[in-house]
Amino acid sequence: MNPIQGGVALLAKQTSVPVIPVFIRSNSRFFEKGWPLYKKPEFPLKLSINVAEPVFMQQSETTQEFVQRLQKIYIDELSRPHPLRRAPKQ
Repeated sequence: MNPIQGGVALLAKQTSVPVIPVFIRSNSRFFEKGWPLYKKPEFPLKLSINVAEPVFMQQSETTQEFVQRLQKIYIDELSRPHPLRRAPKQ
């Protein structure tokens, strides 16, 4: 996962709307960086899409604190066991 950029916090603050974390998992490496465009994925391709609770930026929070809180949410969720989790790259 790439680092979350501060722009998301600025938008959340200026518009007073929440960030809605979305987690997409697959049993394939097809969606990962470095997958050759010419190579088809192996089928069946299974996806799991989870939408988490909205995350509102607190009035007292800085953009950096909000980004860190979002990153923690993503890291915590992605580190949990999941049925579609693949074996690590060899």
